[in-house]
Amino acid sequence: MANTTTGNISVTTTATQILAASPDRKAGIIQNISTSDVYIGPTNAITVANTIFLGPGEKFAVGDFHERWNSTIFGIVASGTANIRFWEWGQ
Repeated sequence: MANTTTGNISVTTTATQILAASPDRKAGIIQNISTSDVYIGPTNAITVANTIFLGPGEKFAVGDFHERWNSTIFGIVASGTANIRFWEWGQ
C-alpha cells in the first residue's frame, strides 16, 4: 500500500512551500479551498507574474504513476492569505 500524506497550508504574499521535495512521491493533488487566487510554481523565486494560476476551488495534479514530480511546489497570493489542501502519495 502506498504512503499518503494530506494537509492544509496557508499561503501568503511570500512564497510558501506547499509540497516538499520527495524522491518517493508518485503523484499528488493541490486544491485551492479559499476564495482568493493562488499562484503556484516550482521554486521560492515565484511571483504572481511567473506562475500557474489556481483559482478558488481549482485543483492541480502533480505527477502520475509514470511521470513522477519529485520537486517542491510553492504558492503565493497577491494579497492576504489563501488556504490550500494537498494530498500526495508515494511508495
